[in-house]
Amino acid sequence: TAYRSAFRTLVQEGWVPDLIHAQSVVFGGIAAYVISREFGIPYVITEHNLFVLSDHASFIRTDIVKSLEHASRVLTVSHDKSRQLLMWNLNIEPEVVYNLVDETVFPLQSGPHGSVVRIVSVTAASFLKDNLTLLKALCELRRLGVHWVCDLIGLKGWGEDAEYAKLVQFIADNGLRDTIQMLDAVERSKMPQSYQDRHVFVLTSIAEGLSVSLLEAMCSGLYVVATRHGGVEDIISDDRFGKIVNIRDYKAIAQAIARFQNGTVTYSPEAVRCRAVQLCGREAFTRRLQGIYDS
Repeated sequence: TAYRSAFRTLVQEGWVPDLIHAQSVVFGGIAAYVISREFGIPYVITEHNLFVLSDHASFIRTDIVKSLEHASRVLTVSHDKSRQLLMWNLNIEPEVVYNLVDETVFPLQSGPHGSVVRIVSVTAASFLKDNLTLLKALCELRRLGVHWVCDLIGLKGWGEDAEYAKLVQFIADNGLRDTIQMLDAVERSKMPQSYQDRHVFVLTSIAEGLSVSLLEAMCSGLYVVATRHGGVEDIISDDRFGKIVNIRDYKAIAQAIARFQNGTVTYSPEAVRCRAVQLCGREAFTRRLQGIYDS
């Protein structure tokens, strides 16, 4: 009702769009559906959130289904996200458009890594990010004799206080304070600096749509080590760009970083950047979305 009221105000002021683009069906897509019914304006939905229909109350489930099935187009950020939608027997044909990464903002960071591998992860204090697996992998790296430092960025962005406290305690109990820098919040404009002079980007999530931070790290030329959490499988197609391991397999994460450190991985920062740009860069993303808008 609030969205519809605000939209009526815009119409009264003389601003009527040709198309509405909603980000995620809950609740943007539902609002777009309601507005579309009243004003006859077509709408599209891009789904990027974890989609579990049974998590919602029955009346909201009805609204979700109607909103998706009446959209002109349903877009997703990965093939795994399309699977999440289709497993609920919805009458839709989702199209994968991926996420946008602006490669002009994230320049290539190349150079030798020396005796210390510099690791970065962009995360949150949520069980879905499974930061404990990352911390266990860092302990395993230490056992393997690999010297490292790690930046954990964004832990205070969202999540749970109890999860945050658990991570802080694990870091203290395992003597990791001297080698882990916890950056609870970093401004968007300063994110490119977060990848400078770093070598490996690690993402240990249980579920992701398509991580934008992963794309940013790839544009910066970092080697990616990630769990098999969804959208990453579309991007990391072979070991030239990074390593995908099973969820919670901290030993495999540590081994992948160790192989990177000792030079047994065939890795090109330029190739990693090229992969992200070809699939999700400004030109590729704009071309896909423009074609959908024009249709």
